[in-house]
Amino acid sequence: MKIVVLGGTGTIGRRVVEDLLDFSDANIVVAAQKAQPHRSSRVTAVSVDVTDVVKTARIILNSDVVINCVNYYFNLQVMRACLKAGVHYVDLGGERVKLVFVGTA
Repeated sequence: MKIVVLGGTGTIGRRVVEDLLDFSDANIVVAAQKAQPHRSSRVTAVSVDVTDVVKTARIILNSDVVINCVNYYFNLQVMRACLKAGVHYVDLGGERVKLVFVGTA
C-alpha cells in the first residue's frame, strides 16, 4: 500500500507519519513545501506546492490514499488534485468553513 501524507512535515503530519510507520506496513510519501529526509526507508520525501493542482495530481497518482494534513485554506486544491488523480482522500479537518465546490477537477 502507498499512502501520501500531504503536509507530512508539519505538527500533525509528522505524527500521522509516525503512526503509519508504527501501525502499518505501508510505503509512505511525505509531500511538503520543503522535502525533508526521513530516517525510515519506507518514507520518501517530495516537495509539493498544493496550489498547483496538476503537479500535485502527478505526485499522488498511483497512491492508494492521500491523507491531507495541510492548512484548511488549501483543501479545495487538494480535493481537486485527488479527483484528477482518482485517489481516495482523507482530511483531518480544520476550521469550520463553508466550502462550495462547483464544476469539475
